Amino acid sequence: MTEEKVKLLFNNSTQPQQRGVALMLVLWVMAILSIIVAEFAFSMRTELKIAGNYKEEAENYYRAQAAIQQALTEILHPDVAYHYVDGGKLIFGKKEQTLEGEAPAQKAETENTVPQRGKLPLNNGFFSYKIEDEEGKIYLNRFAIDNEPNRQILSRLLEMGGNVTDEAERETIIDSIMDWLDKDDLHKINGAEDDYYKGLDPPYECKDGPFDTVEELLLVKGMTPQILFGTTDEQGTTSGGIAKYLTVWGTNRFNPYTADETTRVIMFGEEQAAAMELYDENGKPKNRVFSTRFSIIGRGYPQTGAGQRMVKAVVVLNRKNGVPSARIMHWNDNLIGYPWDDNQKQNQPDRAEN
Repeated sequence: MTEEKVKLLFNNSTQPQQRGVALMLVLWVMAILSIIVAEFAFSMRTELKIAGNYKEEAENYYRAQAAIQQALTEILHPDVAYHYVDGGKLIFGKKEQTLEGEAPAQKAETENTVPQRGKLPLNNGFFSYKIEDEEGKIYLNRFAIDNEPNRQILSRLLEMGGNVTDEAERETIIDSIMDWLDKDDLHKINGAEDDYYKGLDPPYECKDGPFDTVEELLLVKGMTPQILFGTTDEQGTTSGGIAKYLTVWGTNRFNPYTADETTRVIMFGEEQAAAMELYDENGKPKNRVFSTRFSIIGRGYPQTGAGQRMVKAVVVLNRKNGVPSARIMHWNDNLIGYPWDDNQKQNQPDRAEN
């Protein structure tokens, strides 16, 4: 066989194999490029979604802040003279206005109406807010004083709010709360001090000082989450719980006009609370009680979607030379677990998401 024939035979036998290898390489490169492009597209979609969520979160946050500011315009209105609750809504009662052209003794009856506090439009979204009078709740740190009235209030609170029907169990919690608040390290008959708390796992000391939050009660001997926050059934309905009647932001001043009926019974007893004649025949408060401490819950949310942001502020109202001002005592930048229901009293303890 000549040399030319050998070369021709060799070329004819290898050329199809070379073309097959090249095709496989091209297919592999195309597959790899397709995977890279798909991964890049997925990454970009994720980045866009994250950016969109961040933008919506920021917008909801500033809507919630707008709600706080809107509530402050109510609290700081210069004509507000008293506070009360009507139909579950906190009312800022205005001064009666002198009739124009008449003697100063003649007054025009002021109509106290609740402004719209829900679903106020703002920048392609909405904000809502609620205002609660902290002086319409029971001031937790008042129980640093061990006297019979305070013990009776705590007993009614635990029995009516926490469903603690056993007297011995109530006495244990009452003594332990007072031991937590007092300055000494001597425990009461059923109470607890450092010798008890240091024996727990993990151990800690008795505070011997005021409560900073209502949730701090969970550190007290005998207290349980069920007593403090109530129990929730399979339908998600919560019953009981003493937390909604308590505050650490109030004072020893108590406004019966802004408290609900159960809170008044806990404070004064059933007989005295029933005998209280707070309103006249026209449904107007008989006395004008002016409160000074309020909590505001602001909620921001978009027109569509389920996202929302809630902010809580507790403010103290001051008046100097007739000019009102507000000082922020507490600020919760991300309130969660707050039941936004217009049909129930909104005085749940606040929980922050860290």
